Amino acid sequence: MTGQQIVIGIVEFFMAMFGTIKRACCSRDDSTLEQWEKDRNLYDLNSIVLIDEYLKLVIQFGFVTLFVAAFP
Repeated sequence: MTGQQIVIGIVEFFMAMFGTIKRACCSRDDSTLEQWEKDRNLYDLNSIVLIDEYLKLVIQFGFVTLFVAAFP
């Protein structure tokens, strides 16, 4: 369980770093964009990242409650 959390943390870190570098290198000049175009690029509505984070929390809570009875 701990190994999985470490691996997932490292993968998420490098994915975030790659996304930041990609946006910084490949971004267009924002001065030519209108405000609604800038706002549209702020957040991806098709992303389910928050659901994945809640799912991880529920699974971790389940493991804790399961094993707290086994190891008092």
